[in-house]
Amino acid sequence: MRFRTIGKVLLVLAMLIGTIVGMWYAVAFIMFGASWWDRLIGLGIMGAGIVVFVVALDISLGRPPQFSARPWERPWEDRP
Repeated sequence: MRFRTIGKVLLVLAMLIGTIVGMWYAVAFIMFGASWWDRLIGLGIMGAGIVVFVVALDISLGRPPQFSARPWERPWEDRP
């Protein structure tokens, strides 16, 4: 395996574990927060967790062509 693949696997794994832990903290902040500020922080953590999860999926699965800057360029079609 190449070092880039190992790094990518470790990065995605850390992002997914961080998302799971962050979601638990967000739920705890929202449910047991003493003030509205704590609940707002919980919502922010939950939003960040969702964004990190989507980025982890984007890294691991690759960006679909329709979401890229130039969808008409498909480098895998140019290979023989």
